[in-house]
Amino acid sequence: MRGRENKLITREEFGAMAASMTSLTWLLQAFQYQAPEEAPLRNNIPPRPPLHLEGKEPVPIVVKEDLKGQVAALHEQMSKVLKQTVEVEEKDYSVDNPLLDIIMRTTLKIGFSLPMLPSYEGTTDLEQYLRSFKSLMLLHRYKDAIICSAFPSTLKNTAQL
Repeated sequence: MRGRENKLITREEFGAMAASMTSLTWLLQAFQYQAPEEAPLRNNIPPRPPLHLEGKEPVPIVVKEDLKGQVAALHEQMSKVLKQTVEVEEKDYSVDNPLLDIIMRTTLKIGFSLPMLPSYEGTTDLEQYLRSFKSLMLLHRYKDAIICSAFPSTLKNTAQL
């Protein structure tokens, strides 16, 4: 979405906004529950509070318009946050390699086993590891397809990510 500034909010910020929204909604419900003073009482008995308010201490009520304005502002703020699109760069894990079919169709000879290869853990020089890996594989005269399919099995820990 061009022309709009996208702002990421943290879970804590969202949680705080949701908690404020809940509190203001509760206050609005409590305020709306209060019977108007000019309404006549039947047999001088005030109406019972809703079940969710029974046993709770009365909440100091602010002016109705103020409370409604706060709730409306909070609703608007929550709507804006929820409508914002978060542009996240997604990693493409698909393999668009033209050699993929060739690699997958390559058959291994009976009794095939890889030479003892050191694992690459991502903590040393990758280029040096690739040169060593390729030299060892070519020494055993493996085809490129076998070299390509064997390489991922030599990766360990963070190098697999």
